[in-house]
Amino acid sequence: MGVGAAGAAFSAHGALLASGLRDRAAAYQGDGSLSGEISFYWYEDRFADTMREYIAQFEEANPGTKINLEILPFSTYFERLPVQISAGNAPDVFFLVSGQVQNYARMDVLADLSQLIPAEELAQFRPAQIEFSTYNDTLIAVPFTTTVLTMLVNADLFEQAGIEIPTTVEDAWTYEEFADVLRTLKQQGNLVNSMHNNGRDFWWLPWFYGNGASLLNDSLDKATFNSPEALETFQYLRALTEEGLIAPPPPAAASAQENQQLFVQGRQAIYSAGHWDMANLLEAVGDRFTIRAAMFPVGPEPALALGGDYLVVSKDTDNPDLAGAWVSFLTSREIVEDYATRSYYLPPREDATPVFTENAEVMDLVRTQAAEMASPKLTLHRGLPRYADINTVFTAEYQLVMLGEKSPEDALV
Repeated sequence: MGVGAAGAAFSAHGALLASGLRDRAAAYQGDGSLSGEISFYWYEDRFADTMREYIAQFEEANPGTKINLEILPFSTYFERLPVQISAGNAPDVFFLVSGQVQNYARMDVLADLSQLIPAEELAQFRPAQIEFSTYNDTLIAVPFTTTVLTMLVNADLFEQAGIEIPTTVEDAWTYEEFADVLRTLKQQGNLVNSMHNNGRDFWWLPWFYGNGASLLNDSLDKATFNSPEALETFQYLRALTEEGLIAPPPPAAASAQENQQLFVQGRQAIYSAGHWDMANLLEAVGDRFTIRAAMFPVGPEPALALGGDYLVVSKDTDNPDLAGAWVSFLTSREIVEDYATRSYYLPPREDATPVFTENAEVMDLVRTQAAEMASPKLTLHRGLPRYADINTVFTAEYQLVMLGEKSPEDALV
């Protein structure tokens, strides 16, 4: 089925769910006391029409309410948002990516969502993501999606090189085997490089944590990254980059289209990205080759962080009841299930069971990785208040090492 047919299938799916979503929206009407309007910021223009559908359903079920959606480019979202908050003009409800949740919690600008969301609803979410969303024993965010690193591959190049694509943890490559796979792919496919390793910690740190390294000790009060395991991982990735097997880190300002270019052109075999990139990649690749997913290489420890998109409410909102009802609706089982199905995400709720009619094999692998390869340690560390400061240093050192401007040994001093 092509992209157009897939879109038609999603439309039919949405039509089937429409009445159920309206019922869910009506459930938050309560005694009819909801009224007024709230501002709502999002950074995902790819799925804007889907969000507008949800808004229309909520407003129809709750006459006298209005959700004012504003979509900001992701490239400027986290520049504009703190400026507005500092000026006392914060949106009532807004989205944050996993790496930013605790940063805004430290600013003391987020409402306690345990006072706005029914406890029986909160009990349905993945415990790791609720723990991640808690700051000083206060629930300051609710997850809307779950994400996990996904290695998307050009299946045609793998077939030409005679390499099996692992789809189970038991069949996953070791780090050493993966290096050999990259060499074979480059030689057989005459590639620019074998893999794009993306551009930030969400994709880089799993290599370290999977090899037994950690940014912090178990009591979370001491940095422990200067370890033999971290050095070994730096040396491993640096060697693969110098050999031309892994692409150097992209410029921070590079667009998704620029990062995907070599993979889309068939000049790169592996695009270490996310399952949420599937829709764009399928459209860009067309019929040139088949996209599949490969299991992330295994080391002695679980490797992958659980990330996602999170909803928060401004502490200064003038309409907390409407803001809470809107967040409750957006994170209901029906909505997160519908959004995941349409957009190649995992739902953050354990009672949600999306059915992926397209690329089911890829999404089955993603679910397996989230269930069997997620690192509770890395997921927890990315949610700590001090993580932003630690990650700033790590990111700078990682880039210098991979660009050949600093040795792995000096990066860990």
